[in-house]
Amino acid sequence: MELRINRKGLLFTFMAILIAGLLTTVYSTHQITPIDEDVSVEKARILSSNQRFKSVVTYAETSLQIAGYRSLQEMIDYIHEEDTFYTKDELNIIFSETIRNGTINGVERKNMRNLTVNELMDDIVDLVMNESRAIIQYNITSITIDQIKPFAVTAKMNITIVFIENQVGWNDSKEISSHITIEGLKDPLYFSIGYNNSFKKSPTNYRKFNTTTFEKLVNNSEYLSSQSQISIEDVGLFKPISFFGRLTNNSNVKNDTSLTLLSVVNPERLTSPPTSVSYIDYMFHRDFNTTECQRYLRQVNNTVNKPPVDIEHLTLVFNITTRNQEPAIC
Repeated sequence: MELRINRKGLLFTFMAILIAGLLTTVYSTHQITPIDEDVSVEKARILSSNQRFKSVVTYAETSLQIAGYRSLQEMIDYIHEEDTFYTKDELNIIFSETIRNGTINGVERKNMRNLTVNELMDDIVDLVMNESRAIIQYNITSITIDQIKPFAVTAKMNITIVFIENQVGWNDSKEISSHITIEGLKDPLYFSIGYNNSFKKSPTNYRKFNTTTFEKLVNNSEYLSSQSQISIEDVGLFKPISFFGRLTNNSNVKNDTSLTLLSVVNPERLTSPPTSVSYIDYMFHRDFNTTECQRYLRQVNNTVNKPPVDIEHLTLVFNITTRNQEPAIC
């Protein structure tokens, strides 16, 4: 009798274990599947949010470049309008004011409307927030510029971006850097005297610079990246001036050998007097009198159709004193 009970007990015990195992397997299977699906969906949401956050950061760099180029345009126009240059210390101050507020010395620049870095950032923030449930905030703490290349300005912006979406948040503070080309901008040095020339990079290498390329440089309104002093064949030594030097009318500003640019203005191309003086970067000066028209011009290399250079520059810059003279254009 006891043997039968034990057998039944074992049977029921075995069945209970089997059923429990089956139930565990069934319920655990149904529980794991939804959890995996939820994790996969949540992961996709986070990745999507992360991509939107990266887009905002990338656009911050683009907005710095766009607003920065327009700001430099306005700063150069201001030189022409007010007949004054910036000091070295003012460059960062004025640039930061212009790119952020759209003003120079507190006065609105109409061409900066809707193109300040703040307005461009507001546009991308509004766009992302309208297309998603994200909450975005940003704070720009500083913007500076420097010249580390001859034909480009480097702008740096310190910005903090807070991005919250799908109960996940990013809080990133970083320095964003952007290179802003100066090509196409008016030359501040010459623009102030009414010569509306824009920066155009010359394909000529300064090591191969001679009187022929000198002529092309002038006639094509080109700018040559050159060392502090270069030798012009049959002409002499010449010291150029950097873009920052042109904004300040000071050849000592950013006069590093890798940053200076060479340019010459043919007086025949000027629309206002004095037309008897050629404008060469390093020897540039802004005070003239009527006696200048009594001076004579000489042709570089004494060849017809070469760029005319005045006696003062021929002597002081090119060290030429014996060339034939051509009549001045007054």
